[in-house]
Amino acid sequence: MHLYHGTDSDFETFDPARRATAEHIYTTPDQEAATVFGKNILEFDGDLGRAFDMRLDHIFGDICIEEYAVLRDIYADIGYDWGFENFEAFLLVTTAGEMYQYGSGQSFQNAVLREVFSRGYNSVKITDAGCQGSFFDGVVFEDPFRLKRINN
Repeated sequence: MHLYHGTDSDFETFDPARRATAEHIYTTPDQEAATVFGKNILEFDGDLGRAFDMRLDHIFGDICIEEYAVLRDIYADIGYDWGFENFEAFLLVTTAGEMYQYGSGQSFQNAVLREVFSRGYNSVKITDAGCQGSFFDGVVFEDPFRLKRINN
């Protein structure tokens, strides 16, 4: 899948030791959306492998029993720790692009993504928040070797 990563750095491959702001690697198929994260827009060919799709339109638009069940399990594991009183509230935050804004910044988002990756998924499709109330599709990776830089 053709993906973009916005950064103020320039590099050929992701180095987990040099992650500046996040625990995971964030990309998007939307080149314009990547500009929110930095002036350098890097192109990658992403191998999604076993992908988990937790975008709002997917969870509620398609029949996706597997993703729904996994999110219910994650809620059972960590939802109460983050103050969610019910699964519906947890589901809305995790699928509607509000994970980063919930709680203490990226901590909740990282916790949810760690749980998804620990269940054997290689990538996670999310709805991510942009600027001024906008949203875009994002694809998150844990393994940098799933992304190959396209020279541009």
